[in-house]
Amino acid sequence: MASPSEQDFSIRQYTFGAREATTRDFDEKNRAQLDLTLAELQKILAIKVLVVFKGCDIGTMARYDAFALTKSALDVLVSSVHTARQRAGVETGSLLRIALECGATAVHISQDSDAYERYKNGDYKSTRAISFTKTLIPVLGEIWGAFSEVAVHANVRGFGPKLEPDEKGYLARSIILEYASRKWQPAQDQALLTMISLVVAEIVLKMTELIVLEKSPSHEKWLRLVGTQMEYTSNTDDQITKYYEELRSYSRKHASTLQASGDSQSTVPTPTK
Repeated sequence: MASPSEQDFSIRQYTFGAREATTRDFDEKNRAQLDLTLAELQKILAIKVLVVFKGCDIGTMARYDAFALTKSALDVLVSSVHTARQRAGVETGSLLRIALECGATAVHISQDSDAYERYKNGDYKSTRAISFTKTLIPVLGEIWGAFSEVAVHANVRGFGPKLEPDEKGYLARSIILEYASRKWQPAQDQALLTMISLVVAEIVLKMTELIVLEKSPSHEKWLRLVGTQMEYTSNTDDQITKYYEELRSYSRKHASTLQASGDSQSTVPTPTK
């Protein structure tokens, strides 16, 4: 181990070196689950490619603008993958909350003409979209609220200071400048990727489906891409339930780990139901 005089305490190391080391460590320890999360992102990208290349009817201004919002939601989700790989939990939660608001706004303006007029005029409040869209995706309000509590509004749980054992074993308030890889907490790594998969896969994907798909006129429980003959089945509701239960499990596991270690800081939102 390098002595303090030999360590690099530059802002470049703090900004790039430490984050790059964390990303390498995260990828090595979470490769399988990271691939599953990317597969969920692929679902959103695939439906967007279908809309473009299969001639989906998004000709109305409201539907076109709503589709643009879901594309922005996907871009934000891609950014959240990068912050998760840096073990930047607060930043990841903030991005996921933004992605939820983008998607919920897309659903709202595509189905409510008054909301669309307010959106066009620049006086639309995106928080109204959560109230509207949670009637279609019930878990949305709880997940959005959890991200708000943990990752948006400054609080001791998400922003610290941390509690770390001192040389005598007593817990002490600590501020850690991370010039090396951030500490590996398996449950938190898993929870970060599960949060992305939940918000992606199936909440934002479900939102996208509500905008560009309609019920098939010929096959019960099938969906059809608007303005085309392309049909398929969707299991987004089942996937939302699956990932929601996984997130609850990881949250409980992570809370137990923190309690055992004496660490009070967590950036994993805790569903309450």
